[in-house]
Amino acid sequence: MFSQGGASLRTNPPNALAQTFSTLPDILNLSDPTGGFVFVPGPQTSRHMITIADPDLEMPRTRQWNLTAERRMPWSSSLRVSYTGTRGIGLLRYTQANRPLSPANGPVLVVDHPNNAPAAGFPDLRGRTIDRIAADVNCAGTGLPGIPINAACPQAVPIADNEISLRVPRTNERRPDPRYTTNLVISNAAESWYDGVQIEWVHRVAAGLWFQTNYTYSLSEDTTSEATFVGAGDSNLLGPDQRFSKGYSRFHTPHRYTLNGDKFRTAQFGEGDLVVGRNTFFGDGQATVDFGLYKTFRMPRRHGFTVRFEAYNAFNSVQYGFPTADISNVNFGRVLTGATQYAPRTLQIGLQYKF
Repeated sequence: MFSQGGASLRTNPPNALAQTFSTLPDILNLSDPTGGFVFVPGPQTSRHMITIADPDLEMPRTRQWNLTAERRMPWSSSLRVSYTGTRGIGLLRYTQANRPLSPANGPVLVVDHPNNAPAAGFPDLRGRTIDRIAADVNCAGTGLPGIPINAACPQAVPIADNEISLRVPRTNERRPDPRYTTNLVISNAAESWYDGVQIEWVHRVAAGLWFQTNYTYSLSEDTTSEATFVGAGDSNLLGPDQRFSKGYSRFHTPHRYTLNGDKFRTAQFGEGDLVVGRNTFFGDGQATVDFGLYKTFRMPRRHGFTVRFEAYNAFNSVQYGFPTADISNVNFGRVLTGATQYAPRTLQIGLQYKF
């Protein structure tokens, strides 16, 4: 079992199977929600998904180094400057395999296999080539069985056997291996990099009372932020290579504010080369101030009594969620929710007796 949803070798054929079923409204049969499906052990005759683990899969490795310089300063204070570097090697990366090929990158041969047999009313494309995107990319194929006219496509539009469109994408016919849908591959292909400089100042106000503050400037990059609080939301399943997938990590908190502006337009079908890299855009930064005051009272026989006052998110700063990332969505770039890790201001008082 892996942290990625659905990533399990235990559900691979021939002895198991991961299958998803859906039903139309008002016809759900609670006594048989699979609609009569019966699993038969052995090689599967229908198209299905499998999880593939790299045969050389191993535990990830971490390398870390640190350099610190500390000096006593005037006014009963001290200053510490630290540099920390971390390198994650061989981290788990989840990628998709057997995805449909695009005719924009060259002709796609439809494999002659029973799983590519046509549905009623559609042509048999087995052994034939799909090599272009239809001129009317939005409506080509309207009028075929199950593809009725609608407001966007008010009349039937023919589609050639060697074409695809939004309404007739011929997704499965374009897969290299007709036995499967989109498979999940697990490997040690992910890496991470962290470099941070921290400046810390500690001031002794009175006996047992200290004031401490620090500032960290850091850069955190990786090729996937999998297994974080966002889960598969940043697993970079579709990145073709490390150069494309390397970007700011979901852990990237440089403690600085940056404003970027640009003009966007809706991506057009077939413009895959114009898609920007991973984590190119960032939402609102995180600005949270936590502080604490501690006072220790010495008592006879080495006993001690400590009073602690702590404030988390002291200024009650609101943390916003991620903007809508789908460029075809009308809300692209807009922040519609709060951050999952946001917590309002919390004040805490603690008493500690040591003996």
